[in-house]
Amino acid sequence: MNWTALFAVTGLLVSAFGQVPVSPPHSDSMTVLWQIGDVEEIDPATGHYTSYADEFNWQGFGYPFPPFTDPFVVGTTPEDEFAFGPDVNDGYATDLTIQWYGEMSLGGQLTISWSPGKSGYETKTVTFVDTGETATFTEPGGYDYQKGWENYPLVEDSMTLSPVGLGWHELRLLHTTGDGTFHDWIRLETVEYPDEVEIDIKPGSDPNCFNNNGHGVIPVAILGSVTMDVTNIDPATVELEGLAVKRVGRWNKLLAHIEDADEDGFDDMVVQIQDEAGAFPIGHSTATLTWEFYDGTQFSAEDDICVVPAVHGGKGHGGIGAPLMCG
Repeated sequence: MNWTALFAVTGLLVSAFGQVPVSPPHSDSMTVLWQIGDVEEIDPATGHYTSYADEFNWQGFGYPFPPFTDPFVVGTTPEDEFAFGPDVNDGYATDLTIQWYGEMSLGGQLTISWSPGKSGYETKTVTFVDTGETATFTEPGGYDYQKGWENYPLVEDSMTLSPVGLGWHELRLLHTTGDGTFHDWIRLETVEYPDEVEIDIKPGSDPNCFNNNGHGVIPVAILGSVTMDVTNIDPATVELEGLAVKRVGRWNKLLAHIEDADEDGFDDMVVQIQDEAGAFPIGHSTATLTWEFYDGTQFSAEDDICVVPAVHGGKGHGGIGAPLMCG
């Protein structure tokens, strides 16, 4: 099998099926869209983390609490104007808004690293205002004598966010219980398409030979991977050199399904392309498969093929149904 991924271009088309849910993102296919705060490192002199919130408006223990900017606009508001940590008992920074400009065409993941402090329980409710998605995180207070800053433990909580288009977006962080926390960092990651996608024309055969007499179908697998979730592909848009996926039955069902065609542990999309006589030259060449993801992003990849002459005077069929001879 020989293949070359050709291009991946962000499209502006809208799927005929409208907004459709996408699968949760693969962690290895995520890229950071933005991050507020830095990831703390162990101080070699003490063996403990440094201050979780020193890049924010933290001015040390004591009163009064310092002012902060709300809403916090990512890329515009300085980090030292972000509230170092909510305190319900003192009514400080319990309702924060984060705004940013961008898009998440395949959705994303929000992760908050924070400390619930040493005592009691701290509860934080995060709402993605655009979609109404909400997650509530409740963490017990405690001590981290091994490496915590001021012995405060660190926790990470995450939520998955649905796709949104290019524009302004808003998150709301509502703290509802507790006597004080510290923010460490807040990170939004989104899904990116891989640079290369592997396809297999006539999965399992090598070379990929068929005759092209207009009868039968040509199977093609779009191979999934750790960075490629094939369930985000719109099968109605898949074409092999302009030939569409075959439809059958009263409801024009597409001959497309999900299976692990190459048995590598990742789901693949297998489609049956309607054969059309004369669509491919006789002999060895390559064929290009094109498709769109549900967000309109266009992709293309190619694989080697060999086309043999159609059988005459017999019952041979095109596509995968005919006797094949290929040198």
